[in-house]
Amino acid sequence: VLADLPEGGLVVLADDDPAALAADIARVENDWPAGSGLAIASGAIDVDEAARRSGRAGAVLGLFLPPPTGRTQLCEIARPSRATAEIAATGIAFARRIGRQPLVVTGGPPGRVSAALDGALFAAAEVLAMTGTDPAAIDTALRGIGLALGPFERVDHGWYTPGGAPGGDSRLLARMRDAGWTGRDAGQGFYRYRTDGAVDGVAPEARRLIGALREASRVPAAVTAPGPDEIRRRCLLAMANAGARLVADGAVARAADVDVAATHGLGLGRWLGGPMHLADHIGLLHARNLMRGWTGAGDLSMAVWDPAPLFGEAIKSGQGFTEETG
Repeated sequence: VLADLPEGGLVVLADDDPAALAADIARVENDWPAGSGLAIASGAIDVDEAARRSGRAGAVLGLFLPPPTGRTQLCEIARPSRATAEIAATGIAFARRIGRQPLVVTGGPPGRVSAALDGALFAAAEVLAMTGTDPAAIDTALRGIGLALGPFERVDHGWYTPGGAPGGDSRLLARMRDAGWTGRDAGQGFYRYRTDGAVDGVAPEARRLIGALREASRVPAAVTAPGPDEIRRRCLLAMANAGARLVADGAVARAADVDVAATHGLGLGRWLGGPMHLADHIGLLHARNLMRGWTGAGDLSMAVWDPAPLFGEAIKSGQGFTEETG
């Protein structure tokens, strides 16, 4: 079958089992037609390493479709260090053919940008919850800017795909997993669920756990709970901060690419323009000062608002992120 693949075609392999995926790669190596490419749609294996092992490193790339795949529009194309411009163009054409918005990402695993934004969103939401904001209020506020589900709801539904979250792995999520509160399929996560899957309010056990972690941490409780607009601003600037690091790392070519991922991957409303656009609209100096005020003296995920150096560079140049990087 592979012998019939036309020049410029793409072999797509997807398996979450590393051993099975490695076996699939080995199996297609001998039959993989010249002039075609290999796309690995899985985070179970390092795409750069797979490219080196294939013997045709220039023709390998990674693909990532953010969950839930039936509702998102993004296709992240992970371009390994030795991938050619031709294979990148093939990946873009494939994404468009399946009705997706392509985004080429340099280096790292498939889904690197989506994971960084998702991780920053949850980290900001976790700090808000730790400082006394109800998880349901956070989710409701963020559904108001286009998200189908808020960050705690995303975790419960299995949509959360974090990667390199600021401040390290979430202790809250680790404790939830240890307790078996893994989400809707288990009947309980941050919310309780009836047998028909309907939500039955924030789980009291989750509230108690958040309170216990607050007591054990150095995160101060908020004097006044933030309203919906403030919740949105803190979460969006956390994503903008993660986006600034992605731009500085060279993962994306320009800041606007981060906005594409946030809109077509996470599902932010297009009217917002994306987190980088929002940071420009607020003013980078004001945005940086706000984030510095939010970092406080606590531990946990406070690093989510530790301003990325790119903020300072753009402020010094007098340009916004789009002007600075585009």
